[in-house]
Amino acid sequence: MTDADKQRKAATERKRKSRAKQKAHASMLDMGKVSIELDLAKGERSMFATNALARGFEDQDEYFMNLVRIDRKALLAEGCDMSRFGEA
Repeated sequence: MTDADKQRKAATERKRKSRAKQKAHASMLDMGKVSIELDLAKGERSMFATNALARGFEDQDEYFMNLVRIDRKALLAEGCDMSRFGEA
């Protein structure tokens, strides 16, 4: 296999993965879900994964949502008026 063949194969695989990701994203939107992508450095990603496991979360999405819920409770306890940010 030549270098050109390898590059073509790699490009085809990238396109296939991209289409699969777009299809999955569209499916999530149909279910009322939204995909969130975080731009994390390798160390940050490792820390996030380690902390999730240490807290007993196998699913990092659930760990993320747990952090959001904790922050929301803290904001409400501080008297934050969430309606200022578009929440009814």
